[in-house]
Amino acid sequence: MALGTTVIVNDTAHALNMKVGNHRYFVDFATLDKGAKHTMNVDSNTTYHEFLMGEDIKGKRLIVSSDECCDYKCIIIKEVDGEFNVEKEPRWQFSDEATVEAPIAVKKSKLSWRFWL
Repeated sequence: MALGTTVIVNDTAHALNMKVGNHRYFVDFATLDKGAKHTMNVDSNTTYHEFLMGEDIKGKRLIVSSDECCDYKCIIIKEVDGEFNVEKEPRWQFSDEATVEAPIAVKKSKLSWRFWL
């Protein structure tokens, strides 16, 4: 897959300190101020990693994976009653009117491996 972009939008009441890493260790990546947007380059061929966006008032961590960044072109982080609420806009959308074509019959060759012996 070609290189694409994903926009992370901070629609919370405070700044988010984005960190990148794995399930145990994270390092600072970017700071998203209140109402700010951060555009990230994503590629499905890169190594899997996670982005820690922060913790809500209950201590629940918000993590967005690199796989989610490949699947969604926009990720909006909101806060409802002190808890994170994430809205995701898919990169590709399928319509209900899409038609599925029947598979084309393939004519089998009459040659077989015995022919070559």
